[in-house]
Amino acid sequence: MNDDYTSGMVMNDSEAGPGDAAYYSQDDTAAFFYEKATKSNDRKAQTMLGYICSKGEGVPADQSRAIYWYQLAANQGDTDAQRELGKLLSNGSRDNADASKGIEYIKRAAAEGDVEAIFQLGYSYFRGQGVNEDNDKAASLFSIAAEKDHRASQFYLGVCYEGGYGVERDQKKAAEWYSKAMVTSVSATYRLARLKLMGDDDLRDIVGGLELLKEAAEYGESNALHLLGSYYFRGVHLPKSLKMAEKLFQLAIEKGDVKSYEYLGMIYYCGDKDLEKDKAKAMQYFEIAVKHGSLFAKDIIGSAYFIGSDGYEKNIPKAMELLKEPAEAGIASSQACYGSCFMTDESGAKDFKKALYWLEKAAEQNDNQGLFFAGLIYLKGDAGERNMMKARYYLGKAAENGVQDAKEILNSI
Repeated sequence: MNDDYTSGMVMNDSEAGPGDAAYYSQDDTAAFFYEKATKSNDRKAQTMLGYICSKGEGVPADQSRAIYWYQLAANQGDTDAQRELGKLLSNGSRDNADASKGIEYIKRAAAEGDVEAIFQLGYSYFRGQGVNEDNDKAASLFSIAAEKDHRASQFYLGVCYEGGYGVERDQKKAAEWYSKAMVTSVSATYRLARLKLMGDDDLRDIVGGLELLKEAAEYGESNALHLLGSYYFRGVHLPKSLKMAEKLFQLAIEKGDVKSYEYLGMIYYCGDKDLEKDKAKAMQYFEIAVKHGSLFAKDIIGSAYFIGSDGYEKNIPKAMELLKEPAEAGIASSQACYGSCFMTDESGAKDFKKALYWLEKAAEQNDNQGLFFAGLIYLKGDAGERNMMKARYYLGKAAENGVQDAKEILNSI
């Protein structure tokens, strides 16, 4: 299903005019409706001209002309024109007056029972386009249109039930609406598959879920391609195959899925008998993933800068820049590395108290680096007074996890 209902920026409709006949004579259909619209004041012809000008069918797209014709027809009570004019004015407009006017036109069409307008009004409330976001109103409007077999409304009503937006969360009802919407919506197919694979116990159907997931992936649904790839990558529900995962992640990226970059990085970083390890290629994918905000990729690249590995020269300030966000998000390895940075002169901000703060955060998650260095700081008293009880505790946990240096230090104190 196409979720893009925005039409871009438009000109002030009060100053827009129909232009001369030469513009419409470029296309026989446009010329036909132009004559009817101007000579007979035919509202349906005016609506068609609005559509032709808006979409650029046979003539160059011209939103000001589209608004002009839609408004003429809308003011004669044509619900199609009211709805389309409302969409042009309310979606993507930075002019609040135009946006408010657009919503009023959509409301007029919806009040006449125009199902598409009812959906569009619900979508406006759901996204906060031209109105304040209001999930209660959105869900109510989606429900009205969904009952009239409007597929997009059925999809979004499913989204509301799945996420608890404006209605009580109910995955079973979400699945029912996705089942109806998937007649025309590959996104609904994917979401139904996900519920069967990861939803509440009474919805679980791994075989059926995988069938739907593969169907959505075959139609190029980016999220389905990514999820299917992740199953092959981890060997969950499907035999592990990095080669198959790599193919699916590449296809997902072609469809605009940015999450797949970090997975491609992991694939090439690990490698197996079917796909040769290639750390250089892995780091290239991690670099792209960093640009798209991947915390995992920031952890990998930041750690490489901290250690000076995988083709990266040691650079503590750069490591700290990358590791800060994933550390704050609770990634243990980032917390340990970020904390360790504060123990170095190269950081330009040496601070054992800050180091200990982050190392203990990592230690709470049983991270070996966090356990070892937190123990070491308490042993030496670098952040204040020595604390042998805490030193033995953290070093002991690290030793239990197999850290040889921790074992040797414990034997010496």
